[in-house]
Amino acid sequence: MSLQETDKQKVKVMLRTTIRNDGETESYELTTFGTKFSKGNALYLQYTEEDENGKTQTTVKYKDPEALIMRGGAVKMRQVFNPGETLNGHYESMYGSMPIQTKTESISHVWTEEKREGMFVFRYELFMQGDLLGQYEMAIAYKEEA
Repeated sequence: MSLQETDKQKVKVMLRTTIRNDGETESYELTTFGTKFSKGNALYLQYTEEDENGKTQTTVKYKDPEALIMRGGAVKMRQVFNPGETLNGHYESMYGSMPIQTKTESISHVWTEEKREGMFVFRYELFMQGDLLGQYEMAIAYKEEA
């Protein structure tokens, strides 16, 4: 099945990640633009993140109740989310490649048709080489552009 460009909808993406570890909390926010589209029963959201290390193309694939986040570019990462499960993935940067594990507490997705906007919220624990990096909450809000 091929996707036509008309099937893709431009969106504004607002990403907020909050990390809790050892009583400390860090938050990161990013606003960018991307596209959303459906293929089969899955919803896809694609956008580019940019930081001091360069650009990273991110794809979120959501097929209730699971999600997959793939990143390519300055950071290469594959994270699989399924509520109640701990799943393997990998993280690769200019410093090397390491296995990661994602223990998903919950995933929620809400779409508001009249406002043409949606939001994903991922709550999970992230482990690298067996060590807990923190408890994460990643909120990805997106709104269709006219």
